[in-house]
Amino acid sequence: YHIKFDPGYFSFNGMNYPYGEYIFMVDNQPVFSNSLKFISNNLFDISYYSVAILNLVMMGSLVVSSFFMALIFTHYKFPWYISIIGAVAISFLASNVLLWQYGHYALSYSCFFPIAWYLIIKFQTSDNKIKYSVLIFINTLFWFFIHNYLGFIILIFTFLAYLFDFIFNTKRFHFSIKKLGYFVLQIIFPA
Repeated sequence: YHIKFDPGYFSFNGMNYPYGEYIFMVDNQPVFSNSLKFISNNLFDISYYSVAILNLVMMGSLVVSSFFMALIFTHYKFPWYISIIGAVAISFLASNVLLWQYGHYALSYSCFFPIAWYLIIKFQTSDNKIKYSVLIFINTLFWFFIHNYLGFIILIFTFLAYLFDFIFNTKRFHFSIKKLGYFVLQIIFPA
C-alpha cells in the first residue's frame, strides 16, 4: 500500500484514517519500502512486484544468516563441515522464521543478529577498530530502520559485549578517549 498509494515517504495512510500513521510504527520496513517506492516513482514501476521482492529479501536473509554464522564458527575454529552444517541448521531453525506465518514480516530477518555478532567479533580482534565501529553503527542504524526491535536488540547486545569485556577483562581493560569514542559511535549515536 505504501509503495503504491502513499504520497510521502514518512507517512502511511493505509490505517488510522483520516490522519494516517508514522511509517516506523506500522511494521512497514521503511528501508525496503521507501527504496521500492523511490524506484517505482522515479525509474520504473515495480509496485506490482513489491510483495514478491520483500518475500525474496526475507528468504534471502536465511542465506545471509547462514553465511555469517559460518564465519562466526570459522572464527571459533570449528571444522569447516561443522561450520556449514551448523550455520544452515541454526539459520533455518531460528525462531524469526516462525514470524512469517504470523504477519510480523519486519521481525522475520534472521540475519540481523549474526551480522551484528560477527562485526563485534571483528571489532574486538581487529587493529582497525574505527572501521568496525562505523560498520557496527551503520548496521545498527539499518536494522533500526527495518524495525525498532531489531535495532534495539543489536544495541543491547553491543552494550553487553562492552560490559562483559569490562567485567571479565578488568586487568586488560583500560579507559581511553578512543574507547569512549568507539562506545559513543556504536551505542549512543544509533540510539
